Amino acid sequence: MKSVLACERTEATADQKLALGQFRNERGFTMIEMLMVVAILAIIAAMAIPSYMNYLRNYRVRNDANNIVGLTTIARMRAGANLSRAAVSCSSSICQIYTLQYTPSAVCTPLANWNLEPQQYTLSSTVQFGIPATATSGVMGQATTAPTQVYSGSGQTSLPYTIYFNSRGWPIDCNGNPISNYALYLQDQPGVFSVAVGIDPSGRGQVYVLSGSSYWVIKD
Repeated sequence: MKSVLACERTEATADQKLALGQFRNERGFTMIEMLMVVAILAIIAAMAIPSYMNYLRNYRVRNDANNIVGLTTIARMRAGANLSRAAVSCSSSICQIYTLQYTPSAVCTPLANWNLEPQQYTLSSTVQFGIPATATSGVMGQATTAPTQVYSGSGQTSLPYTIYFNSRGWPIDCNGNPISNYALYLQDQPGVFSVAVGIDPSGRGQVYVLSGSSYWVIKD
């Protein structure tokens, strides 16, 4: 009888040791280990977030410029289809296409004499018009110490950021005179990334990126 009890006691002790060993093998992380993991993740996030935010700002301003170029292409098509004039006019937050079905005496006031087309594009909330003060020249050979916004034309005050096209798709001022130095400048609100929408004499739009402070390069 004693031998049987001793055997059972021995088996119970072995089972207890086995259970205790399994428990030790399946235990969770300690507080110190968790804190170390959190600290490593915080360091990685601190390194990655600024780069990601810079990427987003750069992407937004370039994407807005590309969409404005797209609007100028549509405006040229509208001008050719109507055998008249078309314009891309931008306010502080939106760019829209206008077409002119006839030529009144005051064509430099789009809101009064132009028809609004459905195509439009809303600028990103972090993008605004303008270029950094460090830029000393404009795109397409504009040798100015203070590059201006899009040429507004005589009497054009209601929508100052406007690009006009004639029926051939060539850039003109609001009075119909040929112009070759259209450039619309955009930048992210911190002013780190800057681009420009340049219109060449044939009417083709191109996105330019500020490189350094004194010249612009065409975006690939």
